[in-house]
Amino acid sequence: MRAHFSILWVMICFVGPSFADHQDTRPLRVSQADEPWIISESGTHKLTRNITLENPASPAIMIKADNVVLDLRGFTVAHVSPMALATIKIEHGLSNVTIKNGTIQTAISTEGAYSFAILSMPSPDFSVKTGSIVLTSLSIEGMGGIRINQASYVQVENCRQINVENVGIEISNTYLAILKFNEIKYRSGTGIRVRGGQKHQISFNDILRNMKEPLYPPYSNNIGIYLDAKNSKIIANRIWDSSVAGIFLGRNENSTNFIQYNRIMHSSFLPGQETKSGYGIVNRDLTNKIEDNGFEWNDNFDIRFIGEDETL
Repeated sequence: MRAHFSILWVMICFVGPSFADHQDTRPLRVSQADEPWIISESGTHKLTRNITLENPASPAIMIKADNVVLDLRGFTVAHVSPMALATIKIEHGLSNVTIKNGTIQTAISTEGAYSFAILSMPSPDFSVKTGSIVLTSLSIEGMGGIRINQASYVQVENCRQINVENVGIEISNTYLAILKFNEIKYRSGTGIRVRGGQKHQISFNDILRNMKEPLYPPYSNNIGIYLDAKNSKIIANRIWDSSVAGIFLGRNENSTNFIQYNRIMHSSFLPGQETKSGYGIVNRDLTNKIEDNGFEWNDNFDIRFIGEDETL
């Protein structure tokens, strides 16, 4: 009896899918090693080893079910093709998806290919919204970070190492985004970019532009936080080494955004573009409340307002 029990225990431990079954956990359905790991059922899915994919036509992991928790458990999910759109893709229209506790890598392209670590985009029906997406305690390395378009609620927090070539976090047309306690290092583009929607909260993030030469143009579009949305708050962030501006505020259609207690340092001139760069905050709407921010060693004005007919 004991011998049979030992053999059964060995089989349970060493045979089976890469995502362990436990309580409500569901196994992944995988057809071939060159295709994505597909999560097609609700539940908690736990990674038990590193995953690497080479197929440029597919993400490494595809989430296709509501009410999913993907726990990477400290392991790495990597895509080595620079032509892949994403390493982990969340199918648009889902609700209650959480990804946590691990590293996600994308390949770096020198020819302008743009791959994201985590991607959720509406295609082709823009009338359908994704529900809640929560991303926490992740490290992200490679070309692009997180891109989510048209969701009801997005939360990205405690991602302490987002080290990318282009945009760290990009949220578009989402009703509410909470982005806090993240550390982002980027080379070209923007640390955090939020467009559309309202009631966003961007707080307690550290954002640093890597001063190495960017891999490809445009070299001038370096902004710590870009916000073009309504009734939102940018509170207590630390931003270093932007070129255009530490914070760039778009027009928000007679709503009020609150920009408070941020520390913006070393916004620098671009060669030949001294009137278009080096600002602490660029503001395109006088209804914004900009108060109690700290500015250190910026090359141009701490705050610049741009009128309706002006451009940088």
